[in-house]
Amino acid sequence: LNFGPDPVENINQLTALCGRLLGATCALYNRIQEGLLCSLGRWNTPDDFVPQDDPTGHICFDVIRAGQENITVIRNLPQTSYFESDKNVAKYGLMTYIGRVVKLGHEYVGTLCVVYQKDVEPSEDDRNILNLAAAAIAIEEKRRQALSASHDSEQRYRHLFERNLAGVYRTTPEGRVLDCNESFTRILGYDSPEQMQAATAVSFY
Repeated sequence: LNFGPDPVENINQLTALCGRLLGATCALYNRIQEGLLCSLGRWNTPDDFVPQDDPTGHICFDVIRAGQENITVIRNLPQTSYFESDKNVAKYGLMTYIGRVVKLGHEYVGTLCVVYQKDVEPSEDDRNILNLAAAAIAIEEKRRQALSASHDSEQRYRHLFERNLAGVYRTTPEGRVLDCNESFTRILGYDSPEQMQAATAVSFY
């Protein structure tokens, strides 16, 4: 798959691979974000597909809430309650749903699913592929969570660094200034950190 550093792109690749290997009409990785059901991974979705929606009534939301780690297969969708509650069923003429919950730590956060416009009974190989892809997505979710935490930490650091009333700076081992806040700039009599960094080559040790 040639995974890169972006976990969301990797999730998209896993979703697409699953859809292709299982011969689906389309494939989705849906997760709950800020109270919405969001399609973080999408493959072969129609142009008018809505990637964020109220989760109530959606098949994937019910699968997440059920928290069962076995594969969910729902056939003959037009004859189920989802024909009314999940607008995608009627809108796109869906007949079969096959999904697998994705677990992050102790929390069920999303579902990897493939849907069909025909009646399908998944084979054992199909189930194995779905299980493996869901496990790989869980790993990417952990990476995504770690990157988000790192970004939040950096943002908090920058806020404290830049708003500090005391002069704060970072230097190389030789003493050349790498970064400083506005308070430190004012102490040295410069108009901006950039001006001070450009003009200063002396050691502060």
